[in-house]
Amino acid sequence: MSSIDHLAKWREEHPEGAKPRNPMQRWKEKDTRKTAVEAFCWGCMGGTEESADGAMAEIRNCTASPDSILPCPLWKWRPYK
Repeated sequence: MSSIDHLAKWREEHPEGAKPRNPMQRWKEKDTRKTAVEAFCWGCMGGTEESADGAMAEIRNCTASPDSILPCPLWKWRPYK
């Protein structure tokens, strides 16, 4: 099955499209180091498990670098750089 066929099949099975999932929901579904860092960043930026809008932009614009007043220990590994 080609990737185009696979996409067409997925679209038939999900006519409403993919539901937006935020980093905390992904972390609960699949507990990995990457999803844990994403969930930590999302929680730090004020995101909740119910909210999903703007996660990537908020995390990308994080200003808690190691040189800031309130440094983040995970800033180096934050997603969506």
